[in-house]
Amino acid sequence: MNLIRSSVYSVEKFQGSDRDLIITSIGLSDIDKIEQETDFIFNMNRFNVLTSRAKHKLIFIASKEIVNFIPEDKELIEKASKYNFYVNKFCNKEMILNIQDENNNEMQVKFRYKE
Repeated sequence: MNLIRSSVYSVEKFQGSDRDLIITSIGLSDIDKIEQETDFIFNMNRFNVLTSRAKHKLIFIASKEIVNFIPEDKELIEKASKYNFYVNKFCNKEMILNIQDENNNEMQVKFRYKE
């Protein structure tokens, strides 16, 4: 557990470092919460750091609500579109995974990756 704790960083604390594997997530799916946090979530400096620090592999976990979100602010629309582009164009292959949640209910998760 100590090894895991010493390996978990915020994007801000990780600047200037790199790793073989980076796992990053944006844990919001509620549209109202996303709207409240648009400046933070769609900050391009943060996005550049999280996508450029992996030497070999980046795993980016986000809800479809984040990926498809369209802000009302014109400046933020361009920034939010970069997330959508990254997931839907750069990650050019897709698989549907059937998984079970904590209540053993089956659900589908879209897994996108770069070939």
